[in-house]
Amino acid sequence: MDLNRIYRLHIQLLDVYERNQVSRNPYQKDINFYYRQLNFFCSNTRQRVFVLNQLLKLYEKSREDQIQWCSSYLRTSLINHIIESKEEAT
Repeated sequence: MDLNRIYRLHIQLLDVYERNQVSRNPYQKDINFYYRQLNFFCSNTRQRVFVLNQLLKLYEKSREDQIQWCSSYLRTSLINHIIESKEEAT
């Protein structure tokens, strides 16, 4: 995969995160910093990909609690389903 395709993929993912953001991000100050880097100081695609990667990490970091909750909910639901299946089999 060439660098331009990676760059476009990063842009698409960042766009999805921004469109789905409901409230102000707790890392908004850092996000603003990286956007300035992206818009004013990146002179080539490699630098842009690096900065976009930093932005994506911040968006993902802000979603950690939500991801953890979903993971915990799924695990609990799966365990309950297994227990119910065993009870029905006996």
